[in-house]
Amino acid sequence: MRKEGVPWFLAVVILASQGAGDAKAQGPEGNEPGQASWAGSATLGYSTGIGPDFGGGSSVGFTAGLFRVRSSRFALGLEAGYSRLGGTTSDSRDFAGPGSLLSEEFNWSVAHAAAVARFALARSSIRPVGILGVGLYMPRSRDEIKGWDGNGVRIPFYDFFETRSEIKPGASVGLAVEFPDALGSLTIGAEARWHAVFTIGPGGVATADFATIAVGVGFE
Repeated sequence: MRKEGVPWFLAVVILASQGAGDAKAQGPEGNEPGQASWAGSATLGYSTGIGPDFGGGSSVGFTAGLFRVRSSRFALGLEAGYSRLGGTTSDSRDFAGPGSLLSEEFNWSVAHAAAVARFALARSSIRPVGILGVGLYMPRSRDEIKGWDGNGVRIPFYDFFETRSEIKPGASVGLAVEFPDALGSLTIGAEARWHAVFTIGPGGVATADFATIAVGVGFE
């Protein structure tokens, strides 16, 4: 895990606090100040581990969220997501005689549930949006080993299967580009986010990181 501070996270928290304060005086677009509405979103895309902690693998990820729109620029809500981060496969041949094979597959995935704030940086037909999330992340590892003899017959003695998971605090920061009302009442867009899973110990705070790039659809 990377043992370093999280200055990017503190900076975004400061900006988020300022943006939320500005948003209180505004209502959702087309509404009176102080009114609010509901919005939903869903994304599907690419997830990849950053650094050695998640094996550097990559695969698919998705999220679903429900937000309370406080103004035309600010929304706050809850999000659930899952990222499969791929893994590694290693083979050992002739380990138990000619033609035998011992194969190990190791995979990472991360599920999360978080409070997420979204800040529209401009009001136009192409809308950039800043994203900040804080919540709980559950990294999960899966390790499986299988063996075959030279005739392709399984050798049960070498079979091994183990999963491990742990719930930890985490945060994310990202940027989206949205096209409001691109499909009637639906908004389409794309986003990129950096996720950090924190481990707090005697040596300080360490992070295991992964990134997501996704396309999505939203409604209000």
